[in-house]
Amino acid sequence: RVTQEEAPVVCLNGPHGDYTREVLRELSSGYDFDGFWLDCFSWWGRVPVCYCDACRASYRRDTGRELPAGGRNLTQNAEGRAYLRWRQSLNTRILHSFARTIRDANPRLSITHNASSVPDYCGWDFSDRDDYVSHEFHYNEGLPGLSLVCRRQRALKPEAPFEIEIWRFANRLGGPGSTSRGYQVRPLPALLLEMAAVCAHGGFPQYYDQINFDGTLDRKSLERLKPAFQAIKERAAWLNRGQPIAYAALLWSKNTEAMAGAEVRQMHRDDLEGVHQALIESHLPVAILTELQAEKRAWAGARVIVVPSAECLSDDCLAGLRAFVADGGGLVVLGRSALANADGEKRENFGWADLLGVDYTGMAAHYYTYVCPDQAHAVTKGLTTGFPLCVYETFQTLVRPRPGTEVIGTVIDPMPGFHMGYPPYRRTEFAALTVRSAGQGRVVYVSSPQGAVYLKFNHPDQKQLLASAVAWAAGGPPPVTVAAPGTLEIIPWRDPAARETIIHLVNRTGAGPAQGQMGTLVHETIPLHNVIVRLDASLAPAKAFLVPGRQPLPLRRAGETVIVEVARVDEWATVVLADS
Repeated sequence: RVTQEEAPVVCLNGPHGDYTREVLRELSSGYDFDGFWLDCFSWWGRVPVCYCDACRASYRRDTGRELPAGGRNLTQNAEGRAYLRWRQSLNTRILHSFARTIRDANPRLSITHNASSVPDYCGWDFSDRDDYVSHEFHYNEGLPGLSLVCRRQRALKPEAPFEIEIWRFANRLGGPGSTSRGYQVRPLPALLLEMAAVCAHGGFPQYYDQINFDGTLDRKSLERLKPAFQAIKERAAWLNRGQPIAYAALLWSKNTEAMAGAEVRQMHRDDLEGVHQALIESHLPVAILTELQAEKRAWAGARVIVVPSAECLSDDCLAGLRAFVADGGGLVVLGRSALANADGEKRENFGWADLLGVDYTGMAAHYYTYVCPDQAHAVTKGLTTGFPLCVYETFQTLVRPRPGTEVIGTVIDPMPGFHMGYPPYRRTEFAALTVRSAGQGRVVYVSSPQGAVYLKFNHPDQKQLLASAVAWAAGGPPPVTVAAPGTLEIIPWRDPAARETIIHLVNRTGAGPAQGQMGTLVHETIPLHNVIVRLDASLAPAKAFLVPGRQPLPLRRAGETVIVEVARVDEWATVVLADS
C-alpha cells in the first residue's frame, strides 16, 4: 500500500542515464564552452529503493541477491545496509560514466559537480573524476557553515583547488517566498565577506549572477561587485600558498552519515558543525579530516583529533587514531563514537574502549540531563566546579571508567515534573568527563554531544568545555591564535619554500542573520580594533606587514611567542610574516 508519494525522479541507472550521456556527448562535441558544473540531479538513491528493471538486474548481477523489500529503515538491518553500500557504489559508477563521456568527446573541458562528495548517498570516491570539487553556499546557512564547507572541500581533494558558489540573491531559502531568487544584489560587505572566507581557505568564489534573456551577464551587478573582486585581486599573490596550519582536526565520518539511522546521522552532523563553530570562535586553527586520511595516517599537521559522535568507524580508522595517540597526539571523543563498525553493525562496547578507558553500559533514560564538572582540571578550566551544564534534547551515553581513568565530571539526572524546566536532582554513578594518558598522548572522553548542544543553544559553557578539552589533549597552546571577539575567524597558512606565514583574519560581523534564521540583512560591517595575533616564534620571520599595500605592522617577541597587532579589521585583513 502506497502511503507516501515519492518525488518525481527518473533512474539514472536505466535508459535515462543513456539519454543523459547522449546529451553530454552532444554538448561536449558541438559547442564552444569551458566546462561542466553538473547540478540538479534529483536521484542518487533518494527514493528509498528503486525497483526499476535496470536496478533489479544490476543488483542481481553485482550481489547475487534480489533488492530488499519495503525500502524504509534500510539502516536497521544487514540487508538494507548492504543495499546502501551498493547504491553508493552505483552512484559513483554512474557519475564517473558521465565524466568519461565528456572526456572522450572533448578532453579539454573541465568537469565538476555541485556538492562534490558531501552528501550521504555517495562515498569518498564520488568526486575522483572531477578536476576540482565544488559546492554552493546560501547566506542564511551562516558564516561558520561556509568555513565548514570550505574545510570539507579541502579535505575531499587536498591536491586540487575548490570552488564555492556565492549567491547575489536575497531569497531566504525557507518560509514564504522560498523559491524567489530576487533580482537585486545583496549588500556589498556581506558578499565581500563570503568571498573573502572562500579565498582565505584556499578556494575560489563562483559568483552566481543573473543571466539576461539573451544569455549575456548582468554587467550592472558586476560593476557593483568590483570592490569585492578588487580585494581578491590585491591578495592573489598570498592566496592558497603552502598549507593551512592546523591545531585541531575534526573527524568527518561518512560511514556514520551513510550507515547509521536518521537520528544518529543527524547527531554526527550537528556535533561536527557545533564543535567546528565552538573552536573557530575560540580562535583555534581547525581542519577537517576524512576517514580515509585517518586510515592513511595523514593528519594535516594537527596536534589533536576531535571525534564528534561518529558512531560507525572502521577498524582501520580506529587503528590509525590509536597510532596517532601512541605517537603523542591528543584525542577528544564525544558521545557514541565507535559503537558500530563501518557498515553500521553494532558493537557490544566502544571499538576503542581500552584507549578511551571507559566501557559502554547504555543510554540515559532522560532526554534532558546534565554534565557536572566535579574537579578542577585543565579540561574544566573556565567552568564552575559543581555547577552542572545542561545537555538539551538528546540522550547522554552512560559509561563506567576503567582503572587508571580519571573521572572529572559526572552525569546528573533532572528532577521530573517541573513545568518551568528540569533542575538538577540526582548524581548518578556514570562518568560524564574522563581524562587519561595513553602512550605518549592524551585522551578526553565526553559522554554527550557537546558540539550539537552548542550548535542549537549556543551556550558559552559548551564552547569553553570543547576548547579546554582540545587544549589539554593537544598538550600545548596553538601555534597561532588571536585576542579578539569570537566573530573574528583566524585562517593561518605556512609556505615553507618562501619562509612566509600568511594569516587571514575574517570578520563575520557583516555576515547577516544567524544559522537558519530569517532575520534582517546586515548592511555594513562592524570593524574590529586592536586585534592581537600571537604565534610561535618558529613561524615568524623578521618582519610583518599587512596586504594589500605591504603596510608594516609592529612585531615584538615574548620568549618563544611573537606578537603582532593589527589596528583595524574590516571584512578581511591579511597579515604576512616574511624575511623580506
